Amino acid sequence: MQFVRNKKTGQVSGFEDHVTTEEIESYLKTSDFEFISSDGIEQKTFLKSLEKQQFILCLYDNELYGKFEKILSSNERLRIQYEHSQVLDRNGSLIEQIMKELELEEEQLDEMWEYAQGL
Repeated sequence: MQFVRNKKTGQVSGFEDHVTTEEIESYLKTSDFEFISSDGIEQKTFLKSLEKQQFILCLYDNELYGKFEKILSSNERLRIQYEHSQVLDRNGSLIEQIMKELELEEEQLDEMWEYAQGL
């Protein structure tokens, strides 16, 4: 895999080895990316996006669904963001907010995310 990082946001994207550097640069259409090695890339970079149903079932299976519902009912902006999302990205700001509200550590969320990918 070849990896690039957005210099402004820090977001990392991976490309299969058969994709050429020129194709990657053309796809990104910006100079705000830099090529990086896979060493030191955090595990959460490789976690796929979840459908909302997977996320909710994971919360339910981890006895966090009720707390999540209370958070959404008391935080209208977060509720709107969640309701209008089609998929959830592990590295997205919405998940970071939800993680903080649920008082989850990064490692806990990563484990739950991996579990949810199998649902």
